[in-house]
Order: sequence, then structure tokens, then C-alpha cells
Amino acid sequence: MSSQQSSLDSAALMDAVRAEAARTGAPDGGRAATPTSLDEIIRFVDAQAGSGSGRRGLAAAPSASAAPARWKPLASRIEPKSQYALHELLPIPDSEFVEAAYRFVLKRPPDPEGFDFYLSQLRGGQMSKIEILGRLRWSPEGMARSVHIDGLLLPYKLHSLERKRVLGPMLRWLHGLVRIGEIQRRQTMMDNNQDREMLELGRHVESSVFEAAAKVESVESRMAFYDSRLSAELNDINSSVRGLSRYVEDAENEKSAAERSEKALEPLYAAFEAAFRGSRETIMRRCEPYVAWMDECGAGSQDAPILDIGCGRGEWLELLKVKNKICRGVDLNGTFVEHCRSIGLEVFQQDAVAYLRSLPDASLGAITSMHLVEHLPFEVMIALIDEALRVLRPGGILALETPNPENLTVGAHWFYMDPTHRNPIPPLTLRWLVEERGFGVSRIERQTLARDSTAPPKVDDSVPGAATINALVELVSAPTDYTIVGVKA
Repeated sequence: MSSQQSSLDSAALMDAVRAEAARTGAPDGGRAATPTSLDEIIRFVDAQAGSGSGRRGLAAAPSASAAPARWKPLASRIEPKSQYALHELLPIPDSEFVEAAYRFVLKRPPDPEGFDFYLSQLRGGQMSKIEILGRLRWSPEGMARSVHIDGLLLPYKLHSLERKRVLGPMLRWLHGLVRIGEIQRRQTMMDNNQDREMLELGRHVESSVFEAAAKVESVESRMAFYDSRLSAELNDINSSVRGLSRYVEDAENEKSAAERSEKALEPLYAAFEAAFRGSRETIMRRCEPYVAWMDECGAGSQDAPILDIGCGRGEWLELLKVKNKICRGVDLNGTFVEHCRSIGLEVFQQDAVAYLRSLPDASLGAITSMHLVEHLPFEVMIALIDEALRVLRPGGILALETPNPENLTVGAHWFYMDPTHRNPIPPLTLRWLVEERGFGVSRIERQTLARDSTAPPKVDDSVPGAATINALVELVSAPTDYTIVGVKA
């Protein structure tokens, strides 16, 4: 790497880190201080990396070295003490001299007014360093401090006399003549001090440059380290995302395939219903008891419509329409929905629970469902009961009809004629569930209308074993269907 490239990269790196520091908020909600040195930049980068060290795969980077001591001029490295030699203090330059005079003579930092006054006097040539030291030393505060400066008294007195109008010019000429040799010695000493300071400054600059280059290299190494770790972690994340995308895509494909399969089977199930459920006239005859229940609760008006869930071929809806009841149905089977619509019935093709959830509270007068609950998983059946309770107005009824397993032939044989049935539900079980979910009053209506019984008649009591035979006959003579009628309080 060339030195020019290193400089450019370092500057860009420092700008980027400072921008990031300015963007990042401080812990107390304020703005973080912007790093201004390599040490601060390294500490900032480490802190940012350390805050995410818990992330998977992000190891610790190498630590940085401590910051070097700041360079100071050689002449200002004098420690405070009880007495000084004049030649120790005179080489101190400019503002540092004024500050040192206060610190050594008065043993305190300079006050702003005094500092500005003496510095302007020194720079303007109105006062020499000897006069500044003398004024401070023999001021009331200086006398109280009693700091001795060897070699100061005589030069200070001479400088004071040199300011006299008549005597001053002559003294300055004589003083200058006497001090020619001293001036040469002091000039040599000052030149030597300057050479030493230049050498020390050069060494410090060289050391600082090497150290800065090393820190820049350390920062670049750390950034490369973090970049490699983050790149590896990003690759892991991308791999996980790709895996998740494939999983979601597979799940969507499976769902689409299942929906296509179900849709393809809809005509088959419609044909199955036509073959085994009974004629349209028979089903409408079986529904007649429901009409009286609708009248009892006042359902079927514009503000209390009737909803039939799993309406199938629409026999019940058609009967309600004949009775001038306001009603509508919902079913997932597209073949059934198309048929119902073709005969003028209002039917929606949608999941029953999803449709109920789309309705407002207390918006229905009655909900009926004939031979649906035995197709549902338990949790879906509970959700259907809960949503029915919500959307029914007070006094509205929920009527759930299902095959009656009290009939041994139904529970052991006829129930399983439908391959989409899940399991029989005993009447007491379904009534308890309806009441437990909030319907205050419910009853069991065992259905016999338009349902032919194939059970044998009971035998005369005189027949041997009549009690056992008749008990078995009762098990196969129970009504084939029942309805739970729950009333919303």
C-alpha cells in the first residue's frame, strides 16, 4: 500500500467513523461525542463492535495500545519548587512564560486580566521577562509567597532605573556595554535550548507519525476483521432466508395443491349427498320443525335474519324463502353454492368461522347448521359456537343438528358412510359445550320426522329373553338425528 493510498483510506475511515458517531445517540438519549483522534476512533469502533458481541459468530478483535503522552516544550517542563534560577525561567517562550511566571512566583494560574496584560506588554516590547518576574515577585501577593529567584533582584532594579527620564538612557547605554558578553552567552544558551527543543519536537513528530500509521493500520485491520465476520454472518442469514423462502414456497404450493384437490372433489361430494342424504323433498320435510323455532324467537325479519351454515343444496333456505323469511347461507363447496344461487338463494362461498367473524355483534336472529359439526375439528367447533353467540341478538337461537350416536346403527355404521365425518358427538356432550360457551338455555330435540326406522319391533314380554332383546331393539330404535337448540340470554 502506498503512503498516499494509506492517507486517503485513513481520512475516509475517520470521516465515516465520525459520521457514524454523530448519527448514533448517546445512552442518555443525547447525541454521542464525535471522535476527534485515532485513539477515540479505535475506542468508538471497539464500543460499537462490543455492543453487538452477543451476535452469533462475531468474535473479539485485537485491542489497541494506550495513547502516548502529549509533547511539551523542554523549557516548560520545570516542576514547581521553593526557589529558581533566573536562567531557568527566561528561555520559556511567549504565553507559556506568563503562565509559568504566575504558576512559579504566585503559585496559582494567572487571572485572565493579568495574563492578557502581561502577554501584550511582553509581545509589544513594553516589558521584558525580567520586569514581569520582578513585578510579580515584589507584588504584595508575591511577597507573601516569598519564592526566591536567584539573579533576579539586580537586573530588575536596573530595568526599573532604566525607565527614568534623565538617568534611564545613560544607564541603558552603560548596562548594554557591560552586558555584551552576557548577551552573547545567553544567545548561545537560547540557541542550544532551541536546538534541543527542535530535536525533541522532531523525535516526537516522528514517533507520532509512526504511531498514527500503526493505529491506522490497526483500524483498517479491525475494520477488515469486522467486515469478514459480518460478511460471514450475512451469508448465514441469507442462507437461512433462502431456506425459509423455500419452506414458505413449499407450504404455499402444498396449500394450493390441497385447495385444488378439494375443489376437484367438490362435485364428487355433491354427488355423494344426492345418493345418500335423501331427496330434496325429504330434506325439506325434515326441516319443518325448524320453522316453528324461528317463529318462537322472531327470526327471519330484516333486522333479525337467519343464517344457515353449511347450507349444502339449500333445502332449508328454500323452505324459509317459501315462508317469507329473510335468510342467507354460507358453504365452502363451490358446487353447492352455484346450485343455490341458480335457484335464487343468497349464499356465500366462504369458511363458516371466517364469515361469522366478518359480521357485527347482535346482527342475526338465528343460526342453523345441519350436519356440519361432525365434520369439524374440536377447536373449530368451539370457535363456531363462540362466534355464533357474539353475532346473535338476545333471544336468538343456535340450532346444531348432527347424527345421533344414541342409535347403535347410526353410531356404529351409518355415521361412517360419509368419509368426511370425524367422530360422532353424543347429545349430552354437545348440549354441555353449547351451555358452557355461554348459551344460558339449551335443549335436545331428537328428530324423527321423515326419517324411516329400520329397527325391528319389540317382542312380547312372554318371549324368553324379551327384556334383553327389547333393550337391544331400543338401542337401534333411537332417533337417527338430534338438534341442540341454544338460546342467547
